[in-house]
Amino acid sequence: MFSFTESGSEQLSGLRGFRFAEVAAEWGARVEPRVEQAVKAQAPVGKGPGAGTLRDSIRVRILPGVADVKVECTSSAAYAGYVVKGTRSHDIRPRRTKALYWADGGGSHWARLVHHPGTKANNFAARALRDITPHLAEQMAAITTRRLGGG
Repeated sequence: MFSFTESGSEQLSGLRGFRFAEVAAEWGARVEPRVEQAVKAQAPVGKGPGAGTLRDSIRVRILPGVADVKVECTSSAAYAGYVVKGTRSHDIRPRRTKALYWADGGGSHWARLVHHPGTKANNFAARALRDITPHLAEQMAAITTRRLGGG
Protein backbone atom coordinates (compact mmCIF):
# COMPACT_ATOMS: atom_id res chain seq x y z
CA MET A 1 0.00 0.00 0.00
CA PHE A 2 1.21 3.49 -0.81
CA SER A 3 -0.12 6.68 0.71
CA PHE A 4 0.86 10.24 -0.11
CA THR A 5 -0.39 13.42 1.49
CA GLU A 6 0.48 16.85 0.21
CA SER A 7 -0.34 19.97 2.13
CA GLY A 8 0.86 23.53 1.99
CA SER A 9 2.84 22.96 -1.20
CA GLU A 10 3.09 25.29 -4.14
CA GLN A 11 1.17 22.79 -6.28
CA LEU A 12 -1.87 23.09 -4.02
CA SER A 13 -1.69 26.82 -3.39
CA GLY A 14 -4.56 27.42 -5.82
CA LEU A 15 -6.83 25.37 -3.59
CA ARG A 16 -6.30 27.47 -0.47
CA GLY A 17 -9.61 28.81 0.68
CA PHE A 18 -11.56 26.53 -1.65
CA ARG A 19 -14.64 25.21 0.12
CA PHE A 20 -16.53 22.46 -1.67
CA ALA A 21 -19.59 22.91 0.56
CA GLU A 22 -19.88 26.56 -0.52
CA VAL A 23 -19.49 25.64 -4.19
CA ALA A 24 -22.09 22.90 -3.82
CA ALA A 25 -24.53 25.26 -2.09
CA GLU A 26 -24.14 27.88 -4.84
CA TRP A 27 -24.51 25.21 -7.50
CA GLY A 28 -27.61 23.81 -5.80
CA ALA A 29 -29.28 27.22 -5.65
CA ARG A 30 -28.51 27.76 -9.32
CA VAL A 31 -29.66 24.39 -10.69
CA GLU A 32 -32.50 23.46 -8.32
CA PRO A 33 -35.26 25.21 -10.34
CA ARG A 34 -34.00 23.64 -13.57
CA VAL A 35 -33.88 20.16 -12.03
CA GLU A 36 -37.44 20.54 -10.71
CA GLN A 37 -38.59 21.68 -14.14
CA ALA A 38 -36.92 18.67 -15.79
CA VAL A 39 -38.45 16.18 -13.33
CA LYS A 40 -41.91 17.70 -13.74
CA ALA A 41 -41.55 17.57 -17.53
CA GLN A 42 -40.91 13.80 -17.34
CA ALA A 43 -43.73 13.09 -14.86
CA PRO A 44 -46.67 11.22 -16.33
CA VAL A 45 -49.94 13.13 -16.59
CA GLY A 46 -53.15 11.16 -16.67
CA LYS A 47 -56.53 12.14 -18.06
CA GLY A 48 -59.57 13.43 -16.29
CA PRO A 49 -60.21 15.74 -13.35
CA GLY A 50 -57.05 14.78 -11.38
CA ALA A 51 -54.71 15.07 -14.35
CA GLY A 52 -51.40 16.66 -13.38
CA THR A 53 -51.71 16.05 -9.63
CA LEU A 54 -48.48 14.06 -9.46
CA ARG A 55 -46.56 16.52 -11.63
CA ASP A 56 -47.82 19.54 -9.70
CA SER A 57 -46.93 17.99 -6.33
CA ILE A 58 -43.26 17.39 -7.18
CA ARG A 59 -40.66 19.32 -5.22
CA VAL A 60 -36.89 19.12 -5.66
CA ARG A 61 -34.20 20.06 -3.18
CA ILE A 62 -30.46 20.00 -3.69
CA LEU A 63 -28.73 18.83 -0.50
CA PRO A 64 -25.01 19.64 -0.51
CA GLY A 65 -22.85 17.57 1.79
CA VAL A 66 -19.24 17.80 2.82
CA ALA A 67 -18.02 15.71 -0.12
CA ASP A 68 -21.08 15.09 -2.27
CA VAL A 69 -24.43 16.44 -3.35
CA LYS A 70 -27.81 14.71 -3.18
CA VAL A 71 -30.91 15.51 -5.19
CA GLU A 72 -34.12 14.91 -3.25
CA CYS A 73 -37.30 14.59 -5.30
CA THR A 74 -40.53 14.40 -3.30
CA SER A 75 -44.21 14.30 -4.10
CA SER A 76 -47.25 14.69 -1.89
CA ALA A 77 -49.33 12.53 -4.24
CA ALA A 78 -50.23 9.39 -2.27
CA TYR A 79 -49.70 7.19 -5.33
CA ALA A 80 -46.29 8.56 -6.37
CA GLY A 81 -44.41 5.50 -5.08
CA TYR A 82 -46.62 3.19 -7.12
CA VAL A 83 -45.82 5.16 -10.27
CA VAL A 84 -42.07 5.20 -9.65
CA LYS A 85 -41.69 1.62 -8.39
CA GLY A 86 -44.59 -0.01 -10.24
CA THR A 87 -46.96 -2.59 -8.77
CA ARG A 88 -47.32 -6.35 -8.97
CA SER A 89 -50.51 -7.90 -10.24
CA HIS A 90 -53.17 -7.99 -7.54
CA ASP A 91 -56.85 -8.49 -6.90
CA ILE A 92 -59.11 -5.57 -6.04
CA ARG A 93 -62.15 -6.23 -3.89
CA PRO A 94 -64.78 -3.82 -2.56
CA ARG A 95 -64.18 -2.71 1.02
CA ARG A 96 -67.38 -1.02 2.13
CA THR A 97 -69.82 -2.19 -0.53
CA LYS A 98 -70.72 -5.46 -2.18
CA ALA A 99 -69.40 -4.56 -5.62
CA LEU A 100 -66.95 -2.35 -7.47
CA TYR A 101 -68.31 0.11 -10.01
CA TRP A 102 -66.67 2.09 -12.78
CA ALA A 103 -67.69 3.70 -16.02
CA ASP A 104 -65.54 4.03 -19.10
CA GLY A 105 -65.89 4.27 -22.86
CA GLY A 106 -67.32 0.75 -22.90
CA GLY A 107 -70.16 1.59 -20.52
CA SER A 108 -70.87 0.99 -16.83
CA HIS A 109 -69.38 -2.00 -15.03
CA TRP A 110 -70.05 -3.83 -11.76
CA ALA A 111 -67.81 -6.54 -10.30
CA ARG A 112 -67.14 -8.28 -6.99
CA LEU A 113 -63.51 -8.80 -7.93
CA VAL A 114 -61.16 -7.24 -10.45
CA HIS A 115 -57.74 -8.64 -11.29
CA HIS A 116 -55.34 -5.76 -11.85
CA PRO A 117 -52.37 -6.78 -14.03
CA GLY A 118 -50.00 -4.40 -12.21
CA THR A 119 -48.20 -1.37 -13.54
CA LYS A 120 -44.75 -0.97 -15.02
CA ALA A 121 -42.32 1.14 -12.99
CA ASN A 122 -41.83 4.67 -14.35
CA ASN A 123 -38.76 6.19 -12.71
CA PHE A 124 -39.27 9.53 -14.42
CA ALA A 125 -37.12 11.43 -11.89
CA ALA A 126 -34.05 9.29 -12.60
CA ARG A 127 -34.66 9.68 -16.33
CA ALA A 128 -34.90 13.46 -15.96
CA LEU A 129 -31.67 13.60 -13.93
CA ARG A 130 -29.89 11.47 -16.50
CA ASP A 131 -31.03 13.82 -19.28
CA ILE A 132 -30.01 16.97 -17.43
CA THR A 133 -26.66 15.69 -16.09
CA PRO A 134 -24.54 17.41 -18.78
CA HIS A 135 -26.10 20.77 -17.84
CA LEU A 136 -25.53 20.09 -14.14
CA ALA A 137 -21.87 19.21 -14.78
CA GLU A 138 -21.38 22.38 -16.86
CA GLN A 139 -22.82 24.51 -14.07
CA MET A 140 -20.61 22.84 -11.43
CA ALA A 141 -17.52 23.29 -13.60
CA ALA A 142 -18.30 26.97 -14.21
CA ILE A 143 -18.79 27.72 -10.52
CA THR A 144 -15.70 25.73 -9.50
CA THR A 145 -13.55 27.45 -12.14
CA ARG A 146 -14.74 30.88 -11.03
CA ARG A 147 -14.16 30.05 -7.34
CA LEU A 148 -10.63 28.89 -8.14
CA GLY A 149 -9.96 32.19 -9.87
CA GLY A 150 -9.99 30.86 -13.41
CA GLY A 151 -13.02 32.65 -14.75
